[in-house]
Amino acid sequence: MAIQLSRLFDSTKDLHQIQLRGGTAGLDNMVNWVHLLEDVSTVGWIRGSELVLTTGILSEGIDKEVWLLDLIDDLAANGACGLFVNVGKYIPTLPPKVIAHCDEIRFPLFTFPWEVHLVDIVRDFCVRIFDAEQSEESVTKAFHRAIFQPADRDAYVPFLEARGFGSEGYYRIFAVQEQGGAIANKEWAERFDTALRNKLNRVTKHYHIFRHEDMPVIIFPNMSAKEEAVEVSGALCRLFDEQFANKDLRIGIGPAVRDVGRLKKTYKRATLALRFAALRDEPFACFETMGLYRMLLSTDDTDLLREMLDENLGKLIRFDQKNGTDNMEILRLYIQNNFSVQQVGAQTFMHRNTINYRVRKIKEILGTDLESMDEKLKCLLAFYIYDML
Repeated sequence: MAIQLSRLFDSTKDLHQIQLRGGTAGLDNMVNWVHLLEDVSTVGWIRGSELVLTTGILSEGIDKEVWLLDLIDDLAANGACGLFVNVGKYIPTLPPKVIAHCDEIRFPLFTFPWEVHLVDIVRDFCVRIFDAEQSEESVTKAFHRAIFQPADRDAYVPFLEARGFGSEGYYRIFAVQEQGGAIANKEWAERFDTALRNKLNRVTKHYHIFRHEDMPVIIFPNMSAKEEAVEVSGALCRLFDEQFANKDLRIGIGPAVRDVGRLKKTYKRATLALRFAALRDEPFACFETMGLYRMLLSTDDTDLLREMLDENLGKLIRFDQKNGTDNMEILRLYIQNNFSVQQVGAQTFMHRNTINYRVRKIKEILGTDLESMDEKLKCLLAFYIYDML
């Protein structure tokens, strides 16, 4: 739970005489809490997304430029979202090099005058962060009802409409997973969620995000076009890689629904798309482009799927396992290439006579000639199931 830094700045800049001095590109960052820091040796205590305030009292006798540059680099490395400097007594002015460096690394840098009491700013910021958290929790509860208790419209529609989420607009849901261990514990989960929000703020302004069963769920209003959903997913994955190297984001994109009361549909299908992305080892997948997998992944009857696989390809699977052959791969290529022996031979570097022999052997094992459309469809469907299971 947090508040966007730009929103916090806009609502308090006049009240506390705050000036934004550098790092404007980082104003989309989320603020989880406020941290007073004077001793640079304690920067390691930062957990991420804190807004840091300092008077610079311990910089006396030290080159201000060096002290500030070191502090800013340490804060950025530890995930702080910005720095407020109380200028006047200990740091009279900000060196130009410090401002330029904040612009370069997208780290927001603010000043407020010595006459403004530090305690007043801290109290004000904390209250605003808490209020934003309470508001977000209320919106989450309303969306949770819309997804899991859609029939009870009076419990969520008026509330959501009052907060800019219309009841009849287009909605999509993204289901999100992280593949590199970032959410293995609570602290990393918090960093992951904050990083995700920071990235979202850079690609869109209107969304809501919450966790359900330890999975981030993102709700996008007014997103009807599949192309836009794919573009946003790709941008999130790329931006995420900038901060979390070797920790890949994976996204399942649900279909667009027109009515907040149908969020359950896009949520369920977003989770299916997430499974499909994992199956294909791809960063994201859109439900609308999943083909037959839309139907197969939607069934909860895995016993039926296994029976269908065994009925159509079971004999060939067992033959390959027993004899160490690759007939399954040959048959897959044969089907994928529209039963062209020549194209299969080109891909496997086998002579066409060899391919013809292998195909005859496969037909013999399966007990079918693969001539009818029905037989071809059964085998194709069985391969889809084989990949799933």
